[in-house]
Amino acid sequence: MRSQMICRWWLIFLLMILGYIIMWNFGIWGMLYKFDVTKLSFIMLVLFSGFTIYIGMLTYRMYCGYNMNVKSNAAIVEWFGSRFPVLGILGTAIGITYMIYNADFSKDIGDIIPYVLNGLGTALFTTITGIVCCYLIELQLFNLSREYNDG
Repeated sequence: MRSQMICRWWLIFLLMILGYIIMWNFGIWGMLYKFDVTKLSFIMLVLFSGFTIYIGMLTYRMYCGYNMNVKSNAAIVEWFGSRFPVLGILGTAIGITYMIYNADFSKDIGDIIPYVLNGLGTALFTTITGIVCCYLIELQLFNLSREYNDG
């Protein structure tokens, strides 16, 4: 059973790496950099990567039989992981504020569109990134919790 747990985590980790590569090939990294004026999406992805590696270390400790403090450490990661949607909503609020603050409505509509697109891009990308990161952290923690709840 424990070998399945570590294999499932490796599968999740490799799919994450594959997702990063696909994002690179389709230019999503460039879009994130261009449209997310807050760069919160990058911060969330770096935090997500760090939490994924940490969950991998916890999974490996469970696999080796060192179960001490795994459950409490997983609870801490779960608390931080559940804050990703909050960061996404924060990015949405900042993006909409950026859009409204920088759009001079006395100008021609063509001059306003870049600010509107940047604000909406920030709102969209930070929300999506926060939700996806939260669910992927929860998936990894579910994999880990199956073992320490059964064992």
